[in-house]
Amino acid sequence: MQILTNAPVGSAEWKARRTGKLSASRVADALGHGRRTPLELWMELTGKVEPEDIGDKPWVIAGQRLESVVADWYADETGRVLQDSPGLIQDARLPFLVGTPDRLIPAQDQNPPGVLEIKTTNAFNRAAWETDNPPIDYQIQLQTYLRLTGCEWGSLACLIGGQEFVQRDQAIDPVFQEWLEEEITRFWELVQSDTPPDPRAKEADLRALAKLHPDDDGSVLNMTEEQERLVLELYAAKDELKECEEHVLGLEARVKAMLKASTWARGATINLSYKTQVSEKKPQPARTDKYRVLRKVKEVGS
Repeated sequence: MQILTNAPVGSAEWKARRTGKLSASRVADALGHGRRTPLELWMELTGKVEPEDIGDKPWVIAGQRLESVVADWYADETGRVLQDSPGLIQDARLPFLVGTPDRLIPAQDQNPPGVLEIKTTNAFNRAAWETDNPPIDYQIQLQTYLRLTGCEWGSLACLIGGQEFVQRDQAIDPVFQEWLEEEITRFWELVQSDTPPDPRAKEADLRALAKLHPDDDGSVLNMTEEQERLVLELYAAKDELKECEEHVLGLEARVKAMLKASTWARGATINLSYKTQVSEKKPQPARTDKYRVLRKVKEVGS
């Protein structure tokens, strides 16, 4: 392992050595499987926008405060000894790739050394941990740490809702590792050449493009045939969407007219509820809105 610094996470030195590099926690973003899109990450790394400061977010603060708690819980549950993070590690082959693993797991009981990555989440995300495959962005982060440390396996440990502990072991995946190197190398070439990655079909990328090109400059783009086909496809899709929305509205109106004042509808293959609901909208003076909501239900009366 090539350690750039063992300064504490979040310290000025740690931030300085990490600046201008792709960190393990952002690799999932670069691959299109993270909280940010590749375009959003590219804009941050190329200085087009200021990086989002999430240090004061409640979920970040909670994760930092609970990290040692989850580490102790992991050690108790597994019987494995843990070592503190070695610091900020730089990849031997890709110098732009860095990461700071939460803990190391030294070799013990004939098992080779490993890496521990610690997470916390709320109870609404419990379903994401109910299988042997944790959230994909966490798997990508762990696989990146395995690459950085040279370890053959690692663990993801997560505290759910402040009271439920889960942990999943994961072996290094050679096929994924090969793909990972290719994809992040390709992404970093875009960063170095100041070439934006293709936008994704996400609202986030529309917002990112609005920041990247906030104003027009009066110039004219003479479109290529391929570019013109793209524009024609866009407006054809918009027309189809409008027709589809109108069709849906017509069908919904006919179904509601059919139901009249009925609360329920029972069919051979589908059941419906059409209940009245009341909501109060603030600020004051409070205004009460009453409306009916049409839903599919498993059973009539439920």
